[in-house]
Amino acid sequence: MFQKLIIHRFDKLSRRYPRIFCKKALTLTLRAFITEHYYTCTPEILRSLGEMYAAGGSMTENIDHAGGKGTASFARQAIAAYCRSL
Repeated sequence: MFQKLIIHRFDKLSRRYPRIFCKKALTLTLRAFITEHYYTCTPEILRSLGEMYAAGGSMTENIDHAGGKGTASFARQAIAAYCRSL
């Protein structure tokens, strides 16, 4: 599943390449995926999704399970940085 691959890449980036341009590029990929397959992912929606990813509960657990512990938190940080840059 492409979505799981995106989450896995967030985990890899969080551990190896913490540079902001990598985070932004991957966040843009995630946003494009959501827009193409689900609904138009506006910056406001994306920002809210990022907060939901790291808010705890099953969403955080599922993302961390797919990408490794801490992936949801890293994704939230990357999404927030991306949204601030818009």
